[in-house]
Amino acid sequence: MAIGKFDLSKIRAERVTQSHADNDMEFIDKMNSAKQGHRKLVKLPLSLLDANPHQEECYPVSDGEYESMANSMAQLGQIEPIHVIPAARGRYQILAGHRRVGGARLLGWKEIDCFIEDLTPNLATAVFHATNLDRQELKPSQRMQGYLAIEKALADEAVLNGGSMANPRTTAAVAERTGDNIRTIQRYKHLNNLIPDFLSMLDSGDISLRTAGDLSDLLPEEQQMVKNELEHTEIPITSAQAQALKNLSKAKLLNEERCKHALTWQHGSLPTAKSVEKAKSPRDKAPRPRMIKLPWENLEQFFSSGTSPQEIEQTIYDALLEYRKERKQA
Repeated sequence: MAIGKFDLSKIRAERVTQSHADNDMEFIDKMNSAKQGHRKLVKLPLSLLDANPHQEECYPVSDGEYESMANSMAQLGQIEPIHVIPAARGRYQILAGHRRVGGARLLGWKEIDCFIEDLTPNLATAVFHATNLDRQELKPSQRMQGYLAIEKALADEAVLNGGSMANPRTTAAVAERTGDNIRTIQRYKHLNNLIPDFLSMLDSGDISLRTAGDLSDLLPEEQQMVKNELEHTEIPITSAQAQALKNLSKAKLLNEERCKHALTWQHGSLPTAKSVEKAKSPRDKAPRPRMIKLPWENLEQFFSSGTSPQEIEQTIYDALLEYRKERKQA
């Protein structure tokens, strides 16, 4: 069976009215331009439905979500059929619709409307993750794992089909089949470079997605150095500080001393990508001379208009030396 294009976004957006009259009503729907799968719309006993083995691990559903779905289904009925694939011994595995199944069981229903999908295991995996990514309450780490799983499933399917799908392991391939924005997918996939501590901080809301993205550009050992310093200072990291750390790391200038400076500097003095290329250790930098400016209005009574700045400076210096000498003698 050729892969072709598999439009997961169509499954995710599809809404089907319940107008069938018997349990064996059947129709065939092309999922995209490629004739790769068929689906049947039937009523199946809830007793024959099994959860996807990755549901609880990747996208757990709370009791409250099941109760909320049950309340909705009690008022509106089942608006959208769930999606399943055939499993062993006449049973079926749920691809999309775990909450609807849970709601139906709470209501005491015996059966539920289902689309039986004709999909390869890899494409079924892609559908499972893509439909779960629609949930707004997902943690960033869950979205990251979902996009990575879709990418791997599509790549594995391409290998089985002799590479018929060009460049499967790309963000563009995932975006084409999910309908999601390429930059959004890239941002979440890049989070896979975060150390576990920072990924947990992102999920708990202690750091923003933008901050996490900048930190993910740091080497693992650099991230751990930053995490240790944050634990020591107990000060939340800002987006500007994370950007500064990223700039230092990119220039291969990030060490413990600069890490401490980046986490304590004010926004206006944080190193930029341009300035960090010329960055030196504070101990290597020559101190900048202090400069004092005096308005001419305060000096014109002592000097003629033709006096040069150098002459004025020397005169003031000589006067100050004389003043100091007189104070010592007093």
